[in-house]
Amino acid sequence: MMDKARTERSDGKVNPKFQQFADDFGFNIVPCIRARPNTKAKVENPMRVIDEIMTYNGLLNNEEELFEKMQEITNEANSRVCQAIGIPPILVFKKEKEHLLPLPNDKICSYYKNTTIHAKVNSNGLFRYKGNLYSVPVDFINKNIVVKVIDNNLYVYYDHKLITLHTVSNKKINYHENHHLAMMSLTFRNSDKEDVKNYAAKHLEEMKKFNEQLSTVTEELT
Repeated sequence: MMDKARTERSDGKVNPKFQQFADDFGFNIVPCIRARPNTKAKVENPMRVIDEIMTYNGLLNNEEELFEKMQEITNEANSRVCQAIGIPPILVFKKEKEHLLPLPNDKICSYYKNTTIHAKVNSNGLFRYKGNLYSVPVDFINKNIVVKVIDNNLYVYYDHKLITLHTVSNKKINYHENHHLAMMSLTFRNSDKEDVKNYAAKHLEEMKKFNEQLSTVTEELT
């Protein structure tokens, strides 16, 4: 939230994105001075908290299990009587909910929402998002994938496992170099590896020019 921490001699610097979020949702940011427990509302013994978390050690198989475990820890913490106020935090939260500000309009809210889409990978190892194509490893050709859009990034999952990451782009075709080389190797599996590597490099360069030309045409039309 802070690009530069507040100190006794400096007000610090709030991150612009967080400041915009605060403005959109109608609340004020009051930075605390770094390393001051009283301004951070620190009431728990740090070592005891660590000991409690250690009891949850173990392996998780997927994202759902992680979410369930975090929910379990959160529910236990919120239901435990707080030493500072003498009641569980969940009861305080229910009371404070009555005083929460209403959300801004849907257009503003939609900017902050994470989007999840389902897509199918085509025979070229590409999936479509908003009219543009993005690559995945060749192992997932013809597979159904899940794409989470977070902060202008595409997090691509298969069977709850992250398989690749892309930045949202205006380019028509977006290949990661290693995905593209694997695709070329699959297409020309009987060819010399060095020849395939050289051809893949040339093909990527041609796609780069194609994307640039397409962008120019699109700008002229608009």
